Amino acid sequence: MGCSPKPTELSIPDPEAPPVPSGCLNIGVLLPLRFTGKAGPMGDNVEARLDRELGGEGVDKLSIRFRPPAGVELGPGSYALGMGANSRFSTCNECVSVLEDWIGVNVAHLNFATEGTLQLEDVNLQSGEYRGSLKNVVLRSLLPSPDDGWDGVDPNIERCLFISEARFDTFASQRPSCATSEDCVNHARQVCDPNTARCVLNQCYEDDPKCSAGSVCELQSEAYETGACYTPCTPFTENVCPSGQECVSVSYDGSRGVCRKTGLGTLGQKGCVATTLATGCVPGAVCQAIAPLWPKEQYCTETCNYFSSTPGCSRGVCRLIVYGREERLRYCYGARCHVGGTCTEVENVDAAAIGEKCSGPVNSPCAAEDGARARGICDYSTCQQVCALSAPSCPLGTTCTQYVTADTQNTVVPGIGICK
Repeated sequence: MGCSPKPTELSIPDPEAPPVPSGCLNIGVLLPLRFTGKAGPMGDNVEARLDRELGGEGVDKLSIRFRPPAGVELGPGSYALGMGANSRFSTCNECVSVLEDWIGVNVAHLNFATEGTLQLEDVNLQSGEYRGSLKNVVLRSLLPSPDDGWDGVDPNIERCLFISEARFDTFASQRPSCATSEDCVNHARQVCDPNTARCVLNQCYEDDPKCSAGSVCELQSEAYETGACYTPCTPFTENVCPSGQECVSVSYDGSRGVCRKTGLGTLGQKGCVATTLATGCVPGAVCQAIAPLWPKEQYCTETCNYFSSTPGCSRGVCRLIVYGREERLRYCYGARCHVGGTCTEVENVDAAAIGEKCSGPVNSPCAAEDGARARGICDYSTCQQVCALSAPSCPLGTTCTQYVTADTQNTVVPGIGICK
């Protein structure tokens, strides 16, 4: 008897999986979805990164905004996307979109849900807790609108995006492991515990520390002023931190520090990742956002003691980078914006000497003529000498005066003054 031919293996489609609409790119989201936004003109925000890059230098992310009409309480139910008030970005109550190539406040494309369903299973508006799912969502690119930001489907972009299903649950009762506070599902109520590396309810506030003896409160979210209890230390002194950790400055004048894990990023490495628990770089360096609005402009940068010659920089000069309040609220998540001295090449410092006119942007370091430290900061158009309010050392006839950023943000820079 001859052998029967080997049966052909058939690929049977999953009957539950909906077909991807023609012209659409099938995308998924990286769990967990997180509550990140306070209620405001644009509503509460739940978001997550996508499972793929759509192109560009910025970030691509899914955003779900809950913006119920005045006098209407949002509750469990099924909400149709792309219909009624939800048919326009300017009027939507349950707004689902994908921000494509998002950098700071700029979005290259806003893809808005024109089809699909949002199922809300449970909600606690007071604490930003939402549980539910998205199903069969089609998103299309909108046209920029001078009045509403975005409105009307862009006829020049044929590609659409498709999400078959995505679940979200931002109830703070969950206690997942975490490497940073970004891993926690509710940024209004949770922090990443430095000792257990698990998401826990907020441990402390800056004005109400609540930490036990031997610990200090350090904010993990400036937007919500939620903090965690860290092991304190003094930068550039004997390291009291556990093995694999080092003392990292958390004050501009370098007087306060907390213990954070070191990483593997080498000096100068671009695209490093700073977290609320770790520097992301080798000992003696931190992952610093050079331009906070650009998420990939982060480098492993050597640290230095700005108000002392020890330690200085193995290469370049020691400088301070100051961040405005808006930058800190919007972009300085995950300890990206290091406060304290860091090293840079001298050509990155404004050439103006103390008292001279700066040629670069405001708040830039200046006066590095000694080749060791940028002694000044560009206060509007003039290079002014930097001083520590706790130990002022200014030329005769001048006083160490609190420094406020020379921009529209008018941010008080804690512990830092200029000689005037």
